[in-house]
Amino acid sequence: MSTPGTPRRPETVPKAVGYVALAMIVVGVLAIIAGTIGVTDRSTGRALAGMTVMATGAVLLLVGWRLRRHERWAYVAAIVVLVLIAVGWVVRAVVDGEFWFVGQLFGPALGLWALLRPESREHFAR
Repeated sequence: MSTPGTPRRPETVPKAVGYVALAMIVVGVLAIIAGTIGVTDRSTGRALAGMTVMATGAVLLLVGWRLRRHERWAYVAAIVVLVLIAVGWVVRAVVDGEFWFVGQLFGPALGLWALLRPESREHFAR
């Protein structure tokens, strides 16, 4: 119970952060499942790609789960992970010459927009 004059921390994260966290959890689980397909491939490159997808999924799952629990480190980690994913898509688009990959920036950009909104920053600044 809070004393008078002491601001109470809300029990829920801002809605936008909650949606980002939920999306990270869902995408993380899907990435782990999708990565299992490539891990068993005989090609070393595809097996490594599968393990990378699984590791990325595990990071997304962990960060999304902890973001919903109001943990500041998860907030910072979510921003870093989304920036890295966006940079990865841009690099892949440039290297492969397949500029349709740029469309993959929509998800990370939307997540970053939600996390960097004033109410989200204020919530995790406490």
